[in-house]
Amino acid sequence: MAGSDGDSQKILKEYLSENSILIVDSVSSARVNLASALTKMGAPRQKMSLVGSLAEARQEIQKLKPKLVFTDFMLGAESGLDLIQDQKVSYTKDELKSAVFVLVTSNASQSTVARAAEEDVDTFIIKPYTMDTLSKALATSIQIKLHPSRYLQLIEEGKEYLFKTNYDKAIDLFEEAMGEVDQPTLACFYAGQAEFMKSALSSAEDNYDKGLSYNKIHYKCLVGMYDLLMSQKKYHEA
Repeated sequence: MAGSDGDSQKILKEYLSENSILIVDSVSSARVNLASALTKMGAPRQKMSLVGSLAEARQEIQKLKPKLVFTDFMLGAESGLDLIQDQKVSYTKDELKSAVFVLVTSNASQSTVARAAEEDVDTFIIKPYTMDTLSKALATSIQIKLHPSRYLQLIEEGKEYLFKTNYDKAIDLFEEAMGEVDQPTLACFYAGQAEFMKSALSSAEDNYDKGLSYNKIHYKCLVGMYDLLMSQKKYHEA
């Protein structure tokens, strides 16, 4: 659901004021600067947790379940992307619906990876960022998370049927979602998953291929295609 800039900024301010925040960056000054920027936007400093490693971040996620997570792409030899799985394990389904995961990147290559992690990474910001770019990225991602588009609503509804093993109904919803946007990569992935679970392997491959035609490094489509090829013992192609 689209809204005006004023509406988005109001939602942003309310979200920041009401929810706990985790900032993960191995550079102390980067953590402090981001916390300062968020404070200026209305986030209470006492609701923020600033840590410098993946291990500390995992502890904070289990203990505090922060609603808004900022993590640098690289944390020493590890990646902030690994926190996504910790979030999924630690949070309930309802908690995840309103949680926002922000990846902080340093170059175009890292930003491309962030785009490929659709549905897991809600938005990304590129260093060095300004207050304006940070505010706009957050406002947009929070607005989308709290008020999802018809496209995202159809995917969520389809996923419910997928989990209930009603594959045909799920596929109908994913295909309807494909007509809602120009690049329905995520809908293609889930349609592929449903076909795969039906053992309709040719249709599954077609959907994964279609998704990859929109985004050739889409993580979920690539994993889906890999699993499909492995199931057919096509090890070389996989």
